[in-house]
Amino acid sequence: MRRTWLLGLALCAAAPAVTAQAPQLPSHLYLSYSKVNYAELAQWTSDLFEHHKPILDSLRADGTIRGWRAWMHHTGGEYNVVLSIASDDWISLDTFWAEYLGRLEAQAPEAMNRMMGMAEGHFDEIWDVAEAHWAPDAASNYRYDARYQIGFDDIPAWEAFWADAAAPVLGELMEEGLLTGWVRLNHNTGGRYNWQVVFLFDEWDDMDDFAARFEAALFANAEAYERVARNILAHDDVLWRAVPAPAEN
Repeated sequence: MRRTWLLGLALCAAAPAVTAQAPQLPSHLYLSYSKVNYAELAQWTSDLFEHHKPILDSLRADGTIRGWRAWMHHTGGEYNVVLSIASDDWISLDTFWAEYLGRLEAQAPEAMNRMMGMAEGHFDEIWDVAEAHWAPDAASNYRYDARYQIGFDDIPAWEAFWADAAAPVLGELMEEGLLTGWVRLNHNTGGRYNWQVVFLFDEWDDMDDFAARFEAALFANAEAYERVARNILAHDDVLWRAVPAPAEN
């Protein structure tokens, strides 16, 4: 229980995403969601930048994890903060938790206990990284999660449609600068959905142009789309924005 709750503690510190054009994809993406009392969110954010970020940055720098990034809720979904942790393997995740929680307890026990009391709800998911594309040095200030529940027998047909209709236009949109990156994820542990794609954007206004172009590509072959869309059992979209550092007085 302690490990589960503490996973939600590093939710509001902004840090660089996993770097673009990495020679090898991270194997897992650990997504930790929390519902934080809005009246306490400023204190939570301040504690995270002061106490958690140095530890997380250090664990990224020494290779324990591949990267981390924190996001704040904008539109959709139940939770208002999420932490993404990219890892190469399960052993690295175990090492990460041992080091992270051990250092945090030793260096900032009061901040740790204070933050544990701020979360009104929490859950974790683990996803396997199937495909990822990042634009070098992109800011990626906004994140759009499209999550699906698809019958397991129907996933191959869905992924074939995605490869034919979606992936090519995503490459074009990245070249044009409307999209800074996208990541396709397969479910591993936790949550309702079993297939997800994450879209990354630099500017808010880019999302409208992206949506028009992307939807046109998906629906260009209406018959093919309708055939695979019947296999979607559930779907939702959630929009996040990167958490800024606390303002200096």
